[in-house]
Amino acid sequence: MRRRTLLGLGAATLGGLAGCTSTGDDGGATDTPTDSPTRSPTPSPSPSPTPAGTRVEVVSRMAQPDVPVEYGASMAEPLATGEHPARLRVRIRNPTDAEVVLGEERAVGFHHVTSEDGALYLLPAGGRVEEFADPGCWRLTEGVAVAEYYGTIAVPANESISAESYVLGNVDLPEGACLPSGEHRVVTTGRAAGDADAILQDGDGATEYEWGFTLRVG
Repeated sequence: MRRRTLLGLGAATLGGLAGCTSTGDDGGATDTPTDSPTRSPTPSPSPSPTPAGTRVEVVSRMAQPDVPVEYGASMAEPLATGEHPARLRVRIRNPTDAEVVLGEERAVGFHHVTSEDGALYLLPAGGRVEEFADPGCWRLTEGVAVAEYYGTIAVPANESISAESYVLGNVDLPEGACLPSGEHRVVTTGRAAGDADAILQDGDGATEYEWGFTLRVG
């Protein structure tokens, strides 16, 4: 299995151990050894490719959070094909006249976020997705390592920022599964304040919020 890391080290991988069986003699009165039958290993099922042109849609969105930013979610690339996965775009707009700081920076942009049912994983777009997911299947081949730090991001007054993520099947899906069809709710939590110090310190200086949407695959 390929090992890759993203934004840090220390991803755990799962390994399997194959057991061996042996047979003794048949209890008869002969000294001639009995041959043990040769057992062929049971082949692991190969992942079934995601049907070419599988569509991913944002079908519902939560109400706007009670903080001074507005969220939007749409598909930058709605189709998962043999050449590329579907790609999500999240927009965060600050309609006020003062800068707003959000944290944690990856979570509020829906990077490295898993759907509530555990089926989808949002991998930051821009890198070589083939290093993390099987092309055409678009399921993670193993867990993604994420650096452990708490970052913040500033949204300037009267401006917007955006973040894009590849929509992938999670590594914990059943063996042989690829991008799972159906509806999958994705929710993240964040903190908003007027400056980074308020975000990083415990206390009442920052407002916690939650926002999300539902993706439909297929």
